[in-house]
Amino acid sequence: MQSLSLSLPKLSLSTTVNAANIGVGHKKKPRKGGRHFAYRKNEKKQLEDERKKKKQQRNLQSQLNPPLAAPRAIPPALLSPTGSPFVFVAKTAFAMDEPYGQSPEAALQQSQLLFRDYTTLPRLFETHQFDFVPPSAFGYELPKNGVPEVAFLGRSNVGKSSLVNALMRRNLCQTSKSPGRTQLPFYYGLYSKQSIQPDPADAVGYLVDLPGYGFGMAPKQVVEEWQAKTQDWLLDRRNAGVLKRLFLLFDSRRDSSPIDAGVIEWAESAHIPFTVCLTKADRVGIPKVIRQVNDHCIRFATHDTYQSPVVHVSSSSNKWGINELLTSIEAEFVGDGDDKVE
Repeated sequence: MQSLSLSLPKLSLSTTVNAANIGVGHKKKPRKGGRHFAYRKNEKKQLEDERKKKKQQRNLQSQLNPPLAAPRAIPPALLSPTGSPFVFVAKTAFAMDEPYGQSPEAALQQSQLLFRDYTTLPRLFETHQFDFVPPSAFGYELPKNGVPEVAFLGRSNVGKSSLVNALMRRNLCQTSKSPGRTQLPFYYGLYSKQSIQPDPADAVGYLVDLPGYGFGMAPKQVVEEWQAKTQDWLLDRRNAGVLKRLFLLFDSRRDSSPIDAGVIEWAESAHIPFTVCLTKADRVGIPKVIRQVNDHCIRFATHDTYQSPVVHVSSSSNKWGINELLTSIEAEFVGDGDDKVE
């Protein structure tokens, strides 16, 4: 039987290496994250850094240059802008000054004269500053020295204490995220900066921080007692002839509630002059703020009211509308003067 010989081709060194690299039937385990994992991670970090940088630039720009142009758009219905982007006035307030009324153009032109110097501090507050007046200074009774008073009242957690601190330019008022922090009327007197130990009787006026209404962390009975005492305080100061104005604060982020409407109706029935001020305007869009301001201007136009036609818009954190509120307070403290705003 003849032997069969097979002649196989010899593999070269290069062929052997290539065959080994092929690894027939073997799957190579991929690296975790893939070949571009490090690149993708770095790219994600760069995008995140860019977003943070743009957000910081927007915040800085909003603080240095608040949105002045947007509120000056065509005002809806009875709303008219003033010389300040944070104060509005009802158009009917100008129409009532003339026997035959005014045209919208004339009312708009007249409104621009109000709060036109809002970028500077009112003169009274350049030479005077607020200081806390303890109850012991009044003998634990209400003041009887005839000094004019303005009071600030709002729903619990409306930002009232923060706004009062911004107006005083001093952190004299304790703030808290828990509603119902303020439980008693707190008096702050406006004194000359040259006074070393000011006497409460020497105050130009008092700013009073009243307890909030609506809801609180305290028991229901205690909350009702706060509200009853607040009403008694308002009636007492009205009867004494020292309460010049009540500033009612409303949160810009929330629509008016039945409780807010009830407080307004109560102030009306008690014949207490009041001015509406919207707080936390930096946390809500301009269209919603304008709509709420316009609602209050419409109410002024359609009611026989003690409400002021002027509506303030404020932000304690961004200091929006602070000088304008100080101008209104100055008018109540000093009466008729160059800076008085009717």
